[in-house]
Amino acid sequence: MIRRQGKVYRVVQPGYASAYDQLMQSGLYSQLTTAGQLLPHAELPVPETYAGAYRFLEPEQLTAISYPYEWCFSQLKDAALLTLDIAVQSLASGLTLKDATPFNIQFRNGQPVFIDTLSFDHYHPEAPWVAYHQFCQTFLAPLLLCCYSDADSARLLTVHTEGIPLQMAARVIPFRKRFNVHMMMHVIVPSKVKGGGKSNSQYQAAFSETKFRQLLESLRTLVKGLELPVHKSTWNHYYEEDTTSAYLQHKAAIIAGWLQQLKPAVVADWGCNTGHFSRLAAQQGAMVWAIDSDTYCIDKLYRELKPAQLPISVVSASITTPSPAIGWENAEREPLLERTPSNVAMALALVHHLAISNNLPFDFIARMFAAQAPQLIIEFVPDTDEKCVQLLQQRTRSYPEYTQEQFEAAFARYFDLTDRQPIQGSGRILYLMKKK
Repeated sequence: MIRRQGKVYRVVQPGYASAYDQLMQSGLYSQLTTAGQLLPHAELPVPETYAGAYRFLEPEQLTAISYPYEWCFSQLKDAALLTLDIAVQSLASGLTLKDATPFNIQFRNGQPVFIDTLSFDHYHPEAPWVAYHQFCQTFLAPLLLCCYSDADSARLLTVHTEGIPLQMAARVIPFRKRFNVHMMMHVIVPSKVKGGGKSNSQYQAAFSETKFRQLLESLRTLVKGLELPVHKSTWNHYYEEDTTSAYLQHKAAIIAGWLQQLKPAVVADWGCNTGHFSRLAAQQGAMVWAIDSDTYCIDKLYRELKPAQLPISVVSASITTPSPAIGWENAEREPLLERTPSNVAMALALVHHLAISNNLPFDFIARMFAAQAPQLIIEFVPDTDEKCVQLLQQRTRSYPEYTQEQFEAAFARYFDLTDRQPIQGSGRILYLMKKK
């Protein structure tokens, strides 16, 4: 992958020419792109800089990039199932996947899409699947940890970028689940092998195409059966249970009016909860980043958005500890804050969490949002509000600096006030601000 003038390109070297031609001529490329499973590309003339290359490709450019450590359980599960489905379809064209990692998946309008055209290689009968162990460590292990340990376990992929050791996943599997034939085959037994099952040697002997298909189907059965435990987090029923109808309707009307006025191309909804206002922004024509630290909120939002296919990119991440730059020279994967600049940032029912729960001065919060967007829609929750009172009761000190006056003064250093509207049915206030 290379970047030129803000676009991403792929270079096909002569050594990959045969596999690339088979992908294109077998009908598999057309089949997968038509189904929305593979990112399409255009072939361009090879630039002089890459003289000697076989092909120069311009993939469809994605407007939002997220990484597996920012995904909820359901995103990771859908990405795993897509990878297995593509592996099965490839066999019919005499091809296989040489890579099976979630880093080869992105989400486009709420649907997973495979982005690595150069991961397809010739299928050699009797050979084991070279990507089997990678699939188990990068997909299966984090999914198991999400199910049986912590729903945020996909975030471990920031440090285990090559995959989470199967031993780690095996330790959390409930006793009654350990004897499932698929679990035993792909997790329990390999986790007891020295090196964690890094070898495919158990499949070396007469690994026919039939056995390959059986392996893929076994993995699919195991992944398909995994479900995130039913869990009511602090926030994933916030709008259904903890707000009044008048408050929600008036708040939505104000924000819709401002978005119609601004007509932003990109909106970042920080602390989006289950995405009520992310949907509103998308319906106004914006591409939306929906970001929240509560992975149950994000999982609920992702599952609800799938049928609608709205231009909303959901991300499980905290604004206080956003994903950093990682990888080779800290440049392989960009930090979240560099991927989410927007025309309008929204911070709704968020500032009291930042100021009280995270002890962040208003000035710090204002400066961060000023770096993210030229326009800001932000909600101030007074210290008399029930939710704010609950936060204050959990702290060991008082917050005399948490006042509307100090909030407005801090943000005035970075923004000009465009509009201010009290929200009916509450003491809360919405602000529309423009960066100085």
